[in-house]
Amino acid sequence: QGGYNGSIVAQLGNRNDSYVEQGGYNGSIVAQLGNRNDSYVEQGGYNGSIVAQRGNRNDSFVLQFGDGNNGSLVAQLGWDNMSTVTQNGDGNISGVFQSGWNNMNTVTQTGSGHLSGVLQIGAGNMSTVTQTGGGPSLD
Repeated sequence: QGGYNGSIVAQLGNRNDSYVEQGGYNGSIVAQLGNRNDSYVEQGGYNGSIVAQRGNRNDSFVLQFGDGNNGSLVAQLGWDNMSTVTQNGDGNISGVFQSGWNNMNTVTQTGSGHLSGVLQIGAGNMSTVTQTGGGPSLD
């Protein structure tokens, strides 16, 4: 949908799935190495997303709504990790790194100008980040 979108998807392994839906003026890169990894990226307008997964049965969901300048980076190494990033607003940035197995992460950014970073290493870790309201301008 829309125009001026760019998307690169590279998958090596078996039964990996990637879904990218873009509104307009978006960029997305997805790289999956391993087996049964799933990636879902949905972008409104003027957003950027990078997802890299290595291992088996990792799931990543990136939902970028609003019209602008949201950025997301998700990197997962290992197996059975899950990350969900929802950005609903403008000028939000999120970075997630998970290494190990059975780690779960949820980031929700609503409003403008939020910045979050998540690092989880090991097994069975769970994190939730919720940011709402207006933050400082990232212009």
